[in-house]
Amino acid sequence: MANSIAYAARYVPVLDAVYAAESKTSILDANQDLVKESDGVGEIKIAKISMDGLGDFSRASGYAEGATNLAWETVKFDKERSQTLKVDRLDNAESMDILFGRVGGEFVRTKVVPEVDAYRIAKIVGTSGITKVTETVDAATIVAKLRAAAVAMDNAAVPEGDRVLFITPANLALIEDLDTNKSKAVLSRFSTIQTVTPNVFKSAIELSDGSSAFGFKPASGAVD
Repeated sequence: MANSIAYAARYVPVLDAVYAAESKTSILDANQDLVKESDGVGEIKIAKISMDGLGDFSRASGYAEGATNLAWETVKFDKERSQTLKVDRLDNAESMDILFGRVGGEFVRTKVVPEVDAYRIAKIVGTSGITKVTETVDAATIVAKLRAAAVAMDNAAVPEGDRVLFITPANLALIEDLDTNKSKAVLSRFSTIQTVTPNVFKSAIELSDGSSAFGFKPASGAVD
């Protein structure tokens, strides 16, 4: 057990770094200061902060007494996914621990990251209240939709530093190939632009259970 803990402490930061570098949706990861472990299995606690607004200052009684509350909401994991990576201990030792680092890093890059990205995107698309439009896509349509999205975020007071655009490389190229700077300027309304490959940019996916198949695939009826 001690050896297992030591190996985990050694390799987890390396694998986390690979995930952070490769995942397109890692930008959506929560602030870790607002998340903590739960006593229950398969769940975490997320900070929920609420507070009252301003009130009148009184020369007689001083400041208005509002309330500020910090509560920890318990959230169950949607899924618990796993895989066993088998590397010969002697082979790994002879490579000065490089072998497992390479195997683990490649597993995270080619298997974990695509599934995490695909699952998150499909989860967002499937959330109630998310606007979904299916139509023929051309450069002018994309620009018009992005302008409408930017205005909607303005009206919702979304911080300018938190506006993330996920877009396929092909659709981004359509905008970049436009002749007018006015059309291209819509991209400046987003703080971060992440290109996402079509293989993970699906409206719904199915997760394989590992008995006869592994990984994920587009769900029946899923669209790009």
